[in-house]
Amino acid sequence: MRASYLIKKTHTAIQASEEPQRTKDNELFAQAKVNMTRAHFQAISLTLYRNQVESQEFKDSRIKPLLLELAKIYALSTLMEDPAPVYDSGFFGSDASSNMKEALAQLVAAMRPQLLPLVESLYQTDD
Repeated sequence: MRASYLIKKTHTAIQASEEPQRTKDNELFAQAKVNMTRAHFQAISLTLYRNQVESQEFKDSRIKPLLLELAKIYALSTLMEDPAPVYDSGFFGSDASSNMKEALAQLVAAMRPQLLPLVESLYQTDD
Protein backbone atom coordinates (compact mmCIF):
# COMPACT_ATOMS: atom_id res chain seq x y z
CA MET A 1 0.00 0.00 0.00
CA ARG A 2 2.83 2.36 0.86
CA ALA A 3 4.54 1.92 -2.50
CA SER A 4 1.28 2.22 -4.45
CA TYR A 5 0.29 5.38 -2.62
CA LEU A 6 3.70 7.02 -3.11
CA ILE A 7 3.77 6.13 -6.80
CA LYS A 8 0.28 7.50 -7.38
CA LYS A 9 0.92 10.65 -5.35
CA THR A 10 4.22 11.37 -7.13
CA HIS A 11 2.77 10.67 -10.57
CA THR A 12 -0.22 12.95 -9.91
CA ALA A 13 2.04 15.75 -8.66
CA ILE A 14 4.36 15.47 -11.66
CA GLN A 15 1.45 15.52 -14.09
CA ALA A 16 -0.10 18.55 -12.37
CA SER A 17 3.13 20.56 -12.40
CA GLU A 18 3.65 22.98 -15.25
CA GLU A 19 7.38 23.29 -14.66
CA PRO A 20 9.78 22.09 -17.35
CA GLN A 21 10.49 18.35 -17.28
CA ARG A 22 14.13 18.91 -16.31
CA THR A 23 13.09 21.01 -13.30
CA LYS A 24 10.54 18.41 -12.25
CA ASP A 25 13.08 15.59 -12.51
CA ASN A 26 16.06 17.31 -10.89
CA GLU A 27 14.56 19.68 -8.36
CA LEU A 28 10.89 19.39 -7.55
CA PHE A 29 10.26 15.65 -7.41
CA ALA A 30 13.70 14.05 -7.12
CA GLN A 31 13.26 13.06 -3.47
CA ALA A 32 9.69 11.89 -4.03
CA LYS A 33 10.95 9.62 -6.82
CA VAL A 34 13.64 8.21 -4.52
CA ASN A 35 11.06 7.55 -1.79
CA MET A 36 8.58 5.84 -4.10
CA THR A 37 11.34 3.75 -5.71
CA ARG A 38 12.68 2.68 -2.31
CA ALA A 39 9.20 1.66 -1.14
CA HIS A 40 8.62 -0.23 -4.39
CA PHE A 41 11.93 -2.12 -4.14
CA GLN A 42 11.20 -3.01 -0.52
CA ALA A 43 7.79 -4.39 -1.46
CA ILE A 44 9.18 -6.36 -4.40
CA SER A 45 12.08 -7.70 -2.32
CA LEU A 46 9.73 -8.88 0.39
CA THR A 47 7.40 -10.52 -2.14
CA LEU A 48 10.24 -12.31 -3.91
CA TYR A 49 11.75 -13.46 -0.61
CA ARG A 50 8.43 -14.76 0.70
CA ASN A 51 7.64 -16.56 -2.56
CA GLN A 52 11.09 -18.15 -2.63
CA VAL A 53 10.88 -19.33 0.98
CA GLU A 54 7.36 -20.69 0.54
CA SER A 55 8.31 -22.62 -2.60
CA GLN A 56 11.39 -24.27 -1.10
CA GLU A 57 11.58 -27.61 0.62
CA PHE A 58 13.97 -27.57 3.55
CA LYS A 59 15.61 -30.58 5.18
CA ASP A 60 14.54 -29.27 8.57
CA SER A 61 10.84 -28.37 8.75
CA ARG A 62 11.56 -25.71 11.40
CA ILE A 63 13.47 -23.50 8.96
CA LYS A 64 10.61 -22.26 6.78
CA PRO A 65 8.54 -20.78 9.66
CA LEU A 66 11.66 -19.02 10.99
CA LEU A 67 12.44 -17.51 7.60
CA LEU A 68 8.85 -16.34 7.23
CA GLU A 69 9.01 -14.77 10.70
CA LEU A 70 12.13 -12.90 9.59
CA ALA A 71 10.15 -11.60 6.60
CA LYS A 72 7.48 -10.29 8.96
CA ILE A 73 10.13 -8.56 11.08
CA TYR A 74 11.62 -6.99 7.94
CA ALA A 75 8.19 -5.88 6.73
CA LEU A 76 7.25 -4.27 10.03
CA SER A 77 10.66 -2.64 10.44
CA THR A 78 10.64 -1.07 6.99
CA LEU A 79 7.02 0.01 7.35
CA MET A 80 7.74 1.64 10.70
CA GLU A 81 10.64 3.61 9.18
CA ASP A 82 8.19 5.59 7.01
CA PRO A 83 4.56 4.90 7.94
CA ALA A 84 3.18 8.28 6.84
CA PRO A 85 1.98 7.15 3.38
CA VAL A 86 -0.21 4.37 4.77
CA TYR A 87 -1.73 6.80 7.26
CA ASP A 88 -2.18 9.51 4.61
CA SER A 89 -3.89 7.04 2.28
CA GLY A 90 -6.33 6.05 5.02
CA PHE A 91 -5.20 2.42 4.94
CA PHE A 92 -4.16 2.49 8.62
CA GLY A 93 -6.21 3.72 11.53
CA SER A 94 -5.10 5.58 14.62
CA ASP A 95 -4.00 2.50 16.62
CA ALA A 96 -1.83 1.04 13.86
CA SER A 97 1.44 2.45 15.17
CA SER A 98 1.11 0.89 18.60
CA ASN A 99 -0.13 -2.36 17.04
CA MET A 100 2.92 -2.50 14.76
CA LYS A 101 5.29 -1.86 17.67
CA GLU A 102 3.62 -4.55 19.72
CA ALA A 103 3.67 -7.04 16.83
CA LEU A 104 7.35 -6.33 16.19
CA ALA A 105 8.20 -6.82 19.86
CA GLN A 106 6.32 -10.14 19.90
CA LEU A 107 8.04 -11.35 16.73
CA VAL A 108 11.49 -10.42 18.00
CA ALA A 109 10.81 -12.07 21.37
CA ALA A 110 9.66 -15.24 19.64
CA MET A 111 12.76 -15.23 17.39
CA ARG A 112 15.23 -14.46 20.19
CA PRO A 113 16.11 -18.13 20.92
CA GLN A 114 16.87 -18.67 17.23
CA LEU A 115 18.93 -15.54 16.58
CA LEU A 116 22.33 -16.97 17.48
CA PRO A 117 21.89 -20.10 15.33
CA LEU A 118 20.65 -17.93 12.46
CA VAL A 119 23.65 -15.61 12.70
CA GLU A 120 26.02 -18.55 12.91
CA SER A 121 24.38 -20.07 9.85
CA LEU A 122 25.96 -17.31 7.76
CA TYR A 123 29.17 -19.30 7.94
CA GLN A 124 27.47 -22.38 6.48
CA THR A 125 27.57 -22.94 2.76
CA ASP A 126 24.27 -22.75 0.89
CA ASP A 127 24.79 -26.33 -0.24
